[in-house]
Amino acid sequence: KCLAPPVVQVPLAVLPDQTPAPIAPVSVAPPLAEMVAEHPVPERPRPTSPSLAAPLPPRLETRQWLALGWLAGVAVFACCAAVRVGRTIRWLRQERRTPAPSEQSSLDGIFRSLRVKRPPTVWLVQDIGQPFVWGFLRGAIYLPESFTQTGSDEHRRDILAHEISHVLRFDAAVNVLQITAQAIFWFHPLVWWANQRIRREREKCRDEMAIAHLGARPKDYSAAIVSTLIRAQESTRPVAVGGWAVALL
Repeated sequence: KCLAPPVVQVPLAVLPDQTPAPIAPVSVAPPLAEMVAEHPVPERPRPTSPSLAAPLPPRLETRQWLALGWLAGVAVFACCAAVRVGRTIRWLRQERRTPAPSEQSSLDGIFRSLRVKRPPTVWLVQDIGQPFVWGFLRGAIYLPESFTQTGSDEHRRDILAHEISHVLRFDAAVNVLQITAQAIFWFHPLVWWANQRIRREREKCRDEMAIAHLGARPKDYSAAIVSTLIRAQESTRPVAVGGWAVALL
């Protein structure tokens, strides 16, 4: 009842009726023989072919039709989201690979410079132009395959500072809650608008966190973000950002 729109009524009393029922006076009935003698019942002819009327099917009210439409919308939204998530998971499992020891040591050095105590899992994916975070709770970082050889150390550090901000703030889990709310209230346009604004503000907050708390210099950080976006536009493979991914954009 808290999740569904108020369109379903349940005719169930909360408390029992406390009004005492009136007591009818008891009257002694006369003997059955006297009643039959005074009022003889005429014999009725039995119908030869009794016809039983078929009960009419119950008609649905407007609230019930609205409830069925809401359930159908939730089912369609959930099915579409599940298909997108399944395709993305299958694609990532086929394309991702673990970093080589030299690449992993370079990434660990960047995480140490960012003072990250629990580094997230990092995967390299071929033919993508921008990093992104994918997951249901904390999420893992997916980087382009040539990330460790692209740009300078400061450039890579700034990009990882942005992505690690998503992980430290559990943005993947928040995104799951957003999609769940959007599935339940799919009919409400303000929910769609609010989710879009939340994602935009989330990226701004991650930029501020990377500069204020992770030690990124604003000028170098902005140059790293712009160059990454340019490579993302030139990439032939779009980022598979579904409902549960947090991208750089």
